[in-house]
Amino acid sequence: MKEKIEKFLKSLSSCFQLIQMYGGNHPEFEKSLLQLYQELKQILEDQDQITIALVAGELTSGEHIFFDLTKKLTTLINKLKNKGIEKITFKESVEKYELENLFLFFLTPKKESEGIDNYFKLHQIKNIQIGKIKGFGPKKNKNEKISFKEPFGRLYAESVDNLTSSLGDFIQKQLLDFTKFGSVVNNLMQGIGYHYQEILKLSRLKGKDAVTFSHLLNVSFLSIHFAKFLGFTDSEAKEIGLASLFHDIGKLYISNKILKGGELIDKEFEEIKSHSLLGAEILLNFVDKIGELPLVVALEHHLKFNSGGYPRLKFPRRLHLISMLVSLCDVYDALSQRRSYKNSFPPERIYKIMEEGRGSQFHPVLFDNFFKFIGVWPNGTVVVLSNDKVARVKSQNPDDIFSPEVEIVSDSSHKLINIGKNGLDLKIKKSLNPYKEGGKYLNS
Repeated sequence: MKEKIEKFLKSLSSCFQLIQMYGGNHPEFEKSLLQLYQELKQILEDQDQITIALVAGELTSGEHIFFDLTKKLTTLINKLKNKGIEKITFKESVEKYELENLFLFFLTPKKESEGIDNYFKLHQIKNIQIGKIKGFGPKKNKNEKISFKEPFGRLYAESVDNLTSSLGDFIQKQLLDFTKFGSVVNNLMQGIGYHYQEILKLSRLKGKDAVTFSHLLNVSFLSIHFAKFLGFTDSEAKEIGLASLFHDIGKLYISNKILKGGELIDKEFEEIKSHSLLGAEILLNFVDKIGELPLVVALEHHLKFNSGGYPRLKFPRRLHLISMLVSLCDVYDALSQRRSYKNSFPPERIYKIMEEGRGSQFHPVLFDNFFKFIGVWPNGTVVVLSNDKVARVKSQNPDDIFSPEVEIVSDSSHKLINIGKNGLDLKIKKSLNPYKEGGKYLNS
């Protein structure tokens, strides 16, 4: 089926190009349109409808994602983006004239095509639907007070709910809906300006039942933006973000299937002690849909840079760069999340703990770059300076990870201080717990 859809997408893009070049009455367009219609009807012989979606800049259909086609079908993708369309659904009763009218709709100027419903009614397009991908989070009561900061707070809350339901389906029913996972990654891509301390606060607000899923989101968020910091493209960062969402899939399976009394598939999982190996075995069944990277990351993220972790390898080898990248983000967030039930686990302590693993647990160059990216005190951290003023970290200093730019929040001056560069003999003395004494300064 994937090959049929791939062929259909190529023909769809070709029709867009031909109607732009020649118009709707040209023989070449008519020929291309007929081929497209025949390919569509072949697909609809096996199902009652097909949906083409644009998720995080990638073309998808159901469980399939077409990474290889994205760069080739820019005409189609740009057409969808220009019209603000995220998905097109074709029903089994679709007629050829409806396809033709769809292409004519895309040719109309934006102002003239604002009334999509009216256009479709006027041209009797009944078996094609276009629109946006709806959010998957629970509906809010209109009188309910939103407790999440806009805009990323709401996206984060929606993503936790979305990830919870989609991973639940994946674990229990072995169903993979890439549209949902792609939507999560897209939301995380939009959070570049969000402060990590606020993300930790959002994680806590989601409640105990969603702690695991919040951790997966946080690791994906860190992995995406660390990758971009290192120079990966947006497309590559999205693939890394998707892989990091699945890094603990084995642990989730054990939690849901074993610890809660579920039966093991063929009794073979009773012998598997490592969630890393279990996760890789599960993801092996979906390589054709999500690629090899999630499988590799799931297998290797606990192996350590010196191969001293688990699962034990018969022949030690160099780990995949992305596995080592995700491992850093995984450990960092796991240590940060401990603050929700430990009295004190401040960022400076996290740095010291992780520094002990530099060169053994963590790739030394990646480790150094990670803390240039995140800082010893991440953006948003509330800190006490050596002059006893309270400040909030605004931005990092890659040349000196112990000297970020801070904003004074303990008085009305809101003075910006570039520690180490303003000629002031100031240092950060300690950080304040964002769940306790630092909370009142967090959003200052």
